[in-house]
Amino acid sequence: MITNPIYKRDLKLSNKNIRIALAVGIFNLSILMFALSNIDRYVSDATLNVNINYNGFLTLFMILLCIDFTFILLILPGFTALGISVERESQSLYLLMATKLKPKDLVLGKLFYAIHTVCLFIITTLPIKLISLIYMTVSIDKLITLTASYAVSMLYVASIGIFISSICKKSNIAIEVVYVVLIALVLMSVYNFENTFLISPISLLLLNLYNISRYNYMFNNFGIYLFDPENVFSIHNIRMTLAIQLFISLILVLLSIYNTDLRRKNIFSLWKKNK
Repeated sequence: MITNPIYKRDLKLSNKNIRIALAVGIFNLSILMFALSNIDRYVSDATLNVNINYNGFLTLFMILLCIDFTFILLILPGFTALGISVERESQSLYLLMATKLKPKDLVLGKLFYAIHTVCLFIITTLPIKLISLIYMTVSIDKLITLTASYAVSMLYVASIGIFISSICKKSNIAIEVVYVVLIALVLMSVYNFENTFLISPISLLLLNLYNISRYNYMFNNFGIYLFDPENVFSIHNIRMTLAIQLFISLILVLLSIYNTDLRRKNIFSLWKKNK
């Protein structure tokens, strides 16, 4: 991916853009202030009561995970939805395709540049998350599962955005459509989680929260027990969800590559023709 010309071009342009650096700094500072204020409260309570609030540290860690996944869900699709549609709207797509550049280079370059940008926000806050684990432990297998969930979640929502970008001629329409699709998927999972969690963009977050801390009071407050967690929230379903969402992501990326190839008809155009 380092040799991908689109990825290198967009990365070089972003390195000259101070707004991304400022956004990362503000995001990190906000997370740090939030985490330290809670940790200071827990440590003060432990000093007074001679009793460490382990549940509080665990809840803090889980809240930080929620912030990460919410950030992925809100920001990443917007990045990828603009990827191809902006190039098409500015007519530069036709110039790029007239060169030796292949459609897969354009799609993968846009896809992984967007993931790279979001990873800057996630990875730079990793030390803050580790601070919240100072009085508790999470097993290695759960951390590996969580890391895989981060990767697949980012690829999943990014591939939805890049696919929609490949079929929309206008960038503003692509943005609107991608968020409508994601909101619809989230609402489906809220009202019928047991039957839709495999394709829900929030399922991996909920499954990992339950896997990391079963029976934590935070779950009672969220009402997660209404979904019969012993059947839905299991390590088996985490792996199944990872596999399904990874498979869907690969299909969407392949369709995006097909749609971006100007020598072929866009599948959206084919659909209209068949109608």
